[in-house]
Amino acid sequence: MKQEIELLASYWTLAGGAEPHTDREYSAFEFRDRVEAAARAGFQGFGIWHADLYHTLESSSLEEMKQILDDNGMKHVELEFLRDWFRDGEEKKQSDLEKKKLFEAACVLNAHHLKVGDFERKITPMPRLIESFAALCADAAELGI
Repeated sequence: MKQEIELLASYWTLAGGAEPHTDREYSAFEFRDRVEAAARAGFQGFGIWHADLYHTLESSSLEEMKQILDDNGMKHVELEFLRDWFRDGEEKKQSDLEKKKLFEAACVLNAHHLKVGDFERKITPMPRLIESFAALCADAAELGI
């Protein structure tokens, strides 16, 4: 008996025209078109980058996005990317605002994964990083993320 493997198309798989780490990180293609393409290619999961999420929300609601995902058999949804969750001051304040938006989207879209990290390689003491990650995971776990 052959076991079916469920694949997730991470955001950059179908981002089309998006430019990483610029002000143009959102796709040039419509959300629905990308989700439908992922389904046709056999994917059962779909990744959404934060900038693309906000761009899509300019013309669609989270509920409409969820319906598109459901209509195309996307059982797995991941959101990305939360940064600076381990920092202090203004960086942490901005990260907390971003976290709130991403957590809200995760709840509506039934996303169980939220990618986090640090592209800038900001020097942070390991105990602070561990403590911050534990707090982030606890917050996410309360929502099933």
